[in-house]
Amino acid sequence: MATGKKRLRIGVLFGGRSGEHEVSLASAASVIRGLDPEKYEAVPIGISKDGRWLVGGGAQKMLPEVLKTGQRVVLPADPNAAGLMPLDHSGGDSLR
Repeated sequence: MATGKKRLRIGVLFGGRSGEHEVSLASAASVIRGLDPEKYEAVPIGISKDGRWLVGGGAQKMLPEVLKTGQRVVLPADPNAAGLMPLDHSGGDSLR
């Protein structure tokens, strides 16, 4: 990002328990590759086949041809809570 402009952060949700899990992974990878990195910051949010929610590298390793590090997260039930909450973090910080 050479221009210094702020990019719009886009959450790309994929995976899940359905029989279409693999199709969802391929679709998400295609969407992420198709986003202009100068305008958008893709945030992969994956749901494993057993229902675990992952963000960052943990989600990316579910996708074809991407990184292999990450953090487990949960989507808070509280509608006033913004962002995904790390499972291994005792504080109130969220991933926004």
